[in-house]
Amino acid sequence: MLTGKVAVITGSGQGIGKTCAETFLNNGAKVCLSDVVVDRLQATYEEFKLQYGAENVHQIPCDVTDKTQVEDLFKGTVDTFGAIDIVFNNAGVGIHEDWESVIQINQIGVIRCTYLALEYMKKSSKGPGGIIINMASFAGLCSSPLDPIYASSKFGVVGFTLSHALHADVVDSGVRMVALCPTFVDTTMIDDDNMKYFIEKIGVIKKEKLAEVVLEMVKDETNNGKCMVVTAQFHYYKDDFPKVEDVFLSTKQS
Repeated sequence: MLTGKVAVITGSGQGIGKTCAETFLNNGAKVCLSDVVVDRLQATYEEFKLQYGAENVHQIPCDVTDKTQVEDLFKGTVDTFGAIDIVFNNAGVGIHEDWESVIQINQIGVIRCTYLALEYMKKSSKGPGGIIINMASFAGLCSSPLDPIYASSKFGVVGFTLSHALHADVVDSGVRMVALCPTFVDTTMIDDDNMKYFIEKIGVIKKEKLAEVVLEMVKDETNNGKCMVVTAQFHYYKDDFPKVEDVFLSTKQS
């Protein structure tokens, strides 16, 4: 159970974010919903407020490319619920004509939200500690011919999350950082004819299954600096990335 915990989820007006918000609420957490599409956010908020009570759910519109709006999101959550224990940086876009927007939202938006969340969560700032989960993708772990820019943005999220988790400012902060790398999930992002071949081979993850994996990640207090891979059949932590010390050691031995 997550009783007493407070979660912020970006991109939670629909899809994965909404499903994860509902899973957290069902497990006793309080949730601040956030989305760039205000009407969509309002509809989800009204639905959850009716089901879970106004004291357990809050909404703050946010464009993750706007620093001021991100600051307002985290400050507003703390003003409403008193603290932040869980951040799921879920907001993102798929294949897009404007490649710069993909980088701004998927990668820079995640970095911006992470830095600001840490200011409220780390124990040196009198925060409670907790976990930051950054939405990456399986496309951030391998070559992806479908969309090189999308893959690049997700590679960036994986690299940032795993590296920053080991940064001196984070290791003693009480905050864990983990990357989430699913394959295809049943959202509007996979409504593309170019993906049909890959989807037939790999399968599609149900949002509800992914939300249960996210819940498992929140409860696992040993997963800092790891990458959770999720497919339609299984999920596992990938932690066999080379470390800096391995490179130095191999150089020295050669």
